[in-house]
Amino acid sequence: MLIKYIGTCFVCFDYIEEGKEYQIRKGGRLFHEKCVKKNPYNSYVLLEQKCAKEDRSD
Repeated sequence: MLIKYIGTCFVCFDYIEEGKEYQIRKGGRLFHEKCVKKNPYNSYVLLEQKCAKEDRSD
């Protein structure tokens, strides 16, 4: 069985399988959902949240 990977998680830097990705904003960095929940103060997570907030205010 061939597993398709679509990117790298910006918290744990492990591969992300297709269909198991998590994005805070459309077109933003990819994460595992469990990584975001375990590390809510990671610099990449905080940056994506800030960018998403700015995108909504436009």
